[in-house]
Amino acid sequence: MHFYKLKMSLKGSDPLIYRIVRVPKDVTFSELHRIIQTAMGWDDCHLHEFYVPAHNVCLGPDEEYNSCDVLNENETYLSEYEYCNIEYEYDFGDSWEHEIEFLEDIEDEEDHPKVLEYAGNCPLEDCGGISAYCRMLRIIEDEGNPDHESMKEWFDEIHKDFDIQTVNAFFESGNYTNAYPAVVYEKVMHSIIEIIQSEETKDFYFNPKTIEFF
Repeated sequence: MHFYKLKMSLKGSDPLIYRIVRVPKDVTFSELHRIIQTAMGWDDCHLHEFYVPAHNVCLGPDEEYNSCDVLNENETYLSEYEYCNIEYEYDFGDSWEHEIEFLEDIEDEEDHPKVLEYAGNCPLEDCGGISAYCRMLRIIEDEGNPDHESMKEWFDEIHKDFDIQTVNAFFESGNYTNAYPAVVYEKVMHSIIEIIQSEETKDFYFNPKTIEFF
């Protein structure tokens, strides 16, 4: 099977947080979005957008962008912009900006994405962006900082080290193509279960078809 070898780098990170990923040539930008989310370690719980500077083209899940020409990421293939510099922004609040670089074409008998090389762990979601994340790390490393203990305790509770074996096993399973990532599914289902079990709704009947969109 034919692949691109891509380097996905988180802008502003120092040391650089990146993943080198084998990506099938026939993926859409929608599929590339889910590959980036999985490879980097994000939870896919915010909006995102692709931008191809050389063509002044934006790609997203809908057409509600006005900054440039817009293409539907579900209908546009990565191969249409091969070897162009591509920018990917995740979470318009924290503004996690990524640079996507084409390194080379490769072939393999396997048929799924795979992380080939990596550096650094994914930052915490909703922490304020790359500058805030870097400040957080400096506080954690500085035992003399008055906020060191509380910050380290909080960070250790929710921080996850990148596990390349787990990520590649997930890619091999094919589940990364699911439009509703496991973390989002779990959060929504937990909320539904809470509603069903609450005092206000316990006497109502819920038709399972109401959640068929998953």
